[in-house]
Parts: sequence; structure tokens; C-alpha cells
Amino acid sequence: DDTQSQSQSQSQSQFQQRLIHLATQIMTNKEKHKSHPLYNDYKVVINDVANLQAAMEANVDGIHVKEKDVHQIPYMRSTWANALFPQQQSQSQSQCLEKNMIVGTSAHSIESALSNHQLYKPDYMFVGTCYLTQSHPEKNAQDLEGPALPGLVKVAIQKEIDSVKEDIDQDSIDIDKHGHGHGNGTVSPIIFAIGGIERENCHEPVGYGSDGVAVIRSVMQASNPALAVKNIKEGMHAG
Repeated sequence: DDTQSQSQSQSQSQFQQRLIHLATQIMTNKEKHKSHPLYNDYKVVINDVANLQAAMEANVDGIHVKEKDVHQIPYMRSTWANALFPQQQSQSQSQCLEKNMIVGTSAHSIESALSNHQLYKPDYMFVGTCYLTQSHPEKNAQDLEGPALPGLVKVAIQKEIDSVKEDIDQDSIDIDKHGHGHGNGTVSPIIFAIGGIERENCHEPVGYGSDGVAVIRSVMQASNPALAVKNIKEGMHAG
């Protein structure tokens, strides 16, 4: 009814304001600490296409798009570009956008990862579920994609890229300082293993070829989150 609808709308508005406030605080702290000699750059990405407006208002680095919403990536890039560069032509908007907006998505198979890369050129992908996780309680051991899939996805995408590169002038490829491009499809997206990642198993997907890992509970529920991150980063290459 109308009352329930109004309550849901108010709740959503309050959530958006809290999200904008939190993200703005994080971005402010990020900027404040850039001059620190031990500063290690990081990117701030907000989850879900429903939060695109919040991401733009908080001026974060990008947005993560669920795999079911991957078809909305062109719309989001266009919306972000129009907000950042309203006076510029569409071609210039696209060029500026590729250097300023990070867009990531998820994949659960080689086929979907290849399709999403070909169609939407995400900057990174979360690949998995690698292990049992409370984030997907509906999955049992037989349903998992396993720790090898992220590396297999990376190899498959790289093969696709190599075939495309044969017809491209190498001098025209835009590669950032980390060796990854921004949505141009000529370099591989960063591949993160996800799903049940812990200190004890994080080396396995990296050993299979993943660029890194994505975690939630191993850090968020740790008594010392900073130490948990440090241990996982060290553990990725300790296997």
C-alpha cells in the first residue's frame, strides 16, 4: 500500500545518505594521507548499480556491477561521463571516462567471463565462488567453481586479447602503470578470486594464476582487520 511504499522509499533514501556520508569520509581520508611516506594507493568502489548516484556524489573511484546487471555497464559509463564532462563531445567523454571510472563485475564461468569482457570491457572481475562461504549459503561443495577458475579465466581472456592485438597498432594501446588498461579491451582485466578466501587458503587461487583475492568476513570479522589484511597479502605468495 501507499504507507508501505513511502516507508520503503524513506528507508532507501536514508541508506543512500549514509552510504554517501561513509564513502565521502573514506575519500577524504584517502586524500589526506596521500602525502604520508608510507601511503599505499587504493581504490574505493561502491557495490551495485542501484548506488550509482551515491558513487558519483561521493566521488569514489568506481562501481561494482553484479553479473546479472552487467548489461547496464554502458548506461552507467555514459551517466558517469555526462556528470563529469557535461560540456564535452561523446568521444571525449568516453576517453576521459576510461581514465577516471573503474567498473568491475563478477563471473562464475569461463564462458560468462569471456562474454562480459568482449561486450563490456570491465576493469576487473571477481571470479568464483572458490570455497564454501556464508555469502552464498545456498552453495554446497559440489556447487563451487573452485580455486582454479580465476586463473583459467585469466588465461582464456589473455588468449582472446592476444588474438585481437594482432590487428592493433601496439603504440595505440593505453596501459596504465600497473599494466592494466581502462575498459579498452586490449589488456586483461584484473582477476580476483572470491568466495571463502582466508589466510589459510589464499595462496591457492593465486598459485593457479589469479591476480589477487577478494575477502569479506576474513577482514570484517577479524579482531584486528589491518593485521588480517597484512597476513592475507603475505599468505597469497607463501604457498
